[in-house]
Amino acid sequence: MENDDVATAIDTLVHRHGITPAADPVDTFVDAVTRLCSDVEVTLDHIECLLNGLTRAGVISDEQRFELHAGYLRQKARDVRTSKVTAS
Repeated sequence: MENDDVATAIDTLVHRHGITPAADPVDTFVDAVTRLCSDVEVTLDHIECLLNGLTRAGVISDEQRFELHAGYLRQKARDVRTSKVTAS
C-alpha cells in the first residue's frame, strides 16, 4: 500500500464497518495515568483514534493496526518534510 493511501484506507474501513472514534472508559483512565506518570503528553489524532476503534471492533488485528499506524506515521512525516521544502 502506498503511503498516500493509508489515511484513505483507514477512513474507508471505518465507514464500511460503521466505526466511530469514541473513547471508552479505559481510554480516559489510560490518559490520566499517562499524564501522571510522564513528562510527555501523548495525544492521538483522529486517524489514530479510528485505528483504535477498528482494533476494538475486531475489524483489524493488532498486527494490521501496527502496519497501518506505521504507514500513517510515515505519511505524516513525509507530508511535514514536503511542506517545509515548499515553504522555503
